[in-house]
Amino acid sequence: MPPRYCTGVVAPLFTPALPDGAVDPDSAAGLVDHLAGTGAVRSVFCRSGLGKMYTFTVDDTKRLARAVVARAKRRGLGALVGCAGEWLRRDEGVLPDPGRYTEQAVALARHARSLGADAAVLVLPAALIRPGADAHEILFDHVKTVHDAAGDLPIVLYQAPGLPEAIRLTPAVLTRLRSLPRVVGAKVSSADDAVMRPLLDSVRGSDFAFLCGDERYFLSGLRQGAVGVIGEGACIAPSLLAAVERRFRAGDPAGAERAQRMVAEAIALKEDMDPSLAGLQRMARRGAKTALRDRSLKPPYPDSRIVAFDEALLALEREAAAP
Repeated sequence: MPPRYCTGVVAPLFTPALPDGAVDPDSAAGLVDHLAGTGAVRSVFCRSGLGKMYTFTVDDTKRLARAVVARAKRRGLGALVGCAGEWLRRDEGVLPDPGRYTEQAVALARHARSLGADAAVLVLPAALIRPGADAHEILFDHVKTVHDAAGDLPIVLYQAPGLPEAIRLTPAVLTRLRSLPRVVGAKVSSADDAVMRPLLDSVRGSDFAFLCGDERYFLSGLRQGAVGVIGEGACIAPSLLAAVERRFRAGDPAGAERAQRMVAEAIALKEDMDPSLAGLQRMARRGAKTALRDRSLKPPYPDSRIVAFDEALLALEREAAAP
């Protein structure tokens, strides 16, 4: 069986911020409490793409991980920690030093292990790719270095949206990475069947945990052997995603299709909003003890807009729960 913490609904946490933009560990712990209370979430993932992972220093990651892992363990949730190195000038096109980037990833994985995290999440390292280099060889060497240095800590791969094609997973590359004994799962952020199907075919029948990184593909992924989903809806409205899986596992294909359509409707509700900021405000409205700002420090949306967003999501959640 795949590891339990990589199955079901895995919530990639927003990163609540203090007034100066620093990470707010207390608010992050409040998000974990809220998600645990929904009964729909299996695990949480801190320093996610949704949480603006490229803005993180090593110290930011350690501070957030301490709060999130401790609270997740207290609340009976799995805890995954993003352990990539720093890429603070990504938006400017400035690449980090390769050796330092990998050293930081090793240090963070060791720190995650010391906290009792269930796994380190390694984004496929586009930061290490240089012109003319073999991207897949660099990928394997990076993952193996962290894997070998992190003791018994499992590794989950993360193919984030928008990565260069040269470093994206292929069935052959994924098979090679899976030869490392503690590479236990992968999140792939795509809703393209031509991308997802070959990868899912390559792991079918194994105990490897394949997670859909795009909620729109969740039901299709379940039909092909995926075991979980990681997406922003896992924070904002996790019961919708849980309903997709619950009805699928219960042998209710029509109900699963209906729940998946509701997921699509929920995504459409926030198309013109920043999902991190709107998500934090919706979670606070539902009782989460969190700051209403993320690292962008954008002003919050007007209450009237969040009320309308919240009520529309509540209607979808009630419908998904109906017999």
